[in-house]
Amino acid sequence: MTLIAEGSIEINGAPKFTPDTPGVLFVTDEDLVVLGTPGATFNAGVMLAHEQIEIGGNSAINALIMAEDAANVSTLITGNSVHGSVIVTYNGNLNNDFFTVSGWRDVR
Repeated sequence: MTLIAEGSIEINGAPKFTPDTPGVLFVTDEDLVVLGTPGATFNAGVMLAHEQIEIGGNSAINALIMAEDAANVSTLITGNSVHGSVIVTYNGNLNNDFFTVSGWRDVR
């Protein structure tokens, strides 16, 4: 499944997602909240949010995750956070020929 929203996206429970559109899992114009319980798996995709991202619970996420951290239009969350026993893995391989990461900037 690929989910593209003009508002916020909130995922709860124990889902198992694999992107339909190659390399793109979630894209949102506002906030992205992913709160998974044991067994939640998000595979080989890009998760993009215009505003903030909250990831929590006990999820296994194999994805590139990016938040622009724009102004708070949505009131779902007001800051970026990762909590719980989340395991995030991104090895540079999105398993597609349509989307590639051509540059990376490490901000400290």
